[in-house]
Amino acid sequence: MGTNNLIAVIAGGSHRVAQFSRYDGQPEYAGLEVLDYLRGASLSLLCASALNCRFVDGGRQSQSPQMSGQIGALILPIIERAGGCDLEDHMDFGTQGACEWAYVVDLDRNRLEVHGKDHSGCGRFHDLAREMGCEQSANPVSILALFELDDLPDDEHFLGALGRAPHPDAG
Repeated sequence: MGTNNLIAVIAGGSHRVAQFSRYDGQPEYAGLEVLDYLRGASLSLLCASALNCRFVDGGRQSQSPQMSGQIGALILPIIERAGGCDLEDHMDFGTQGACEWAYVVDLDRNRLEVHGKDHSGCGRFHDLAREMGCEQSANPVSILALFELDDLPDDEHFLGALGRAPHPDAG
C-alpha cells in the first residue's frame, strides 16, 4: 500500500534521522514495526548510533540503500547495527500534505510520538511549518499519541490509542 510516512529519531537536541517512506505507513504496519523494534532495542546504542548519522545530499542515493523510500521502519535497526550512517534529511516531509503518518522516536524525552492527519494543528511538524514560514500552505501531520519508551504498550493498546483496530492478518 502506498501510505507515505516519516520515521524520525531525535537525539542530542535535534533530529538525527528523518527517513521518508512510500509504503505501508499506517499504524498497523509501520507503527507496529517501530514499536516492535523499540521493545527489543538498546536505546543507548540507538542514541549513540543516531548521533553518528549525518545528512548528505540525495545525489548519492543510488550508492546508499538506507536512503531508499522503501526502507521505512527498517532504518532503525540499520542505523543501530551500522553505528550510524549517511542519510537524507526529510524532516520537512512531515509538514507536507503527502505525509500521512510520522513516527518520532524522541530519545531526549524518552518517548515515541505518533503523528497523523487529524487537523488539530499541534505538534512538532506544525511548529516546523511555522519556522519554515509555510504554515498557511502546509498541511502537517498532528500529534495523536505519546508513549513512554520505558513503558511501551502492547499492539492492541497502541492501535487503540490511535483509534485503529488490529489488522485481520495480524497473528
